Amino acid sequence: MFCPFNHDPTFRRAVAKGNVNRTPESNKPADKPQIDLFRTFLHLQDGGAAHTVACTREFWAGSTSQTYDRVLGAVKFRKAADLHSNSWEIHPAADEVIVVLTGEVELILEQAGESATSVVLNAQQAYVVPRGVWHRLRMRVPGELLFINSRRDMDHRRA
Repeated sequence: MFCPFNHDPTFRRAVAKGNVNRTPESNKPADKPQIDLFRTFLHLQDGGAAHTVACTREFWAGSTSQTYDRVLGAVKFRKAADLHSNSWEIHPAADEVIVVLTGEVELILEQAGESATSVVLNAQQAYVVPRGVWHRLRMRVPGELLFINSRRDMDHRRA
């Protein structure tokens, strides 16, 4: 999955400091911009805090994302490369929720000792991928999806 880089240096600094939608000195809502989940993800921490996460190539590569308990984000997919159709992924720490907002995807699941199965998700349908299940997505109709997953101990392998 790919998310465009955020080229606004002021916003990038705010994200790095963790105060995009909260004031630094309190937990009260601040007069800050709304969050575009296609450009900036939310880290949902154990204990209830939510902080913004810059959506970068490093995040997708896992080099900066392995410490996140749960991440809420959204992606637009216009071609197969926008989803991880050529690689499997697994989330051992928690289930993953996938919600197709628009379009259509095929979710391919592979459990240990079983053959791969697939589920087609149309617009406004969701699926919970159980923790520890290898999975990948294939685009059927371009669209948008929302996900919630744990990046802890997440792994990838080629399809």
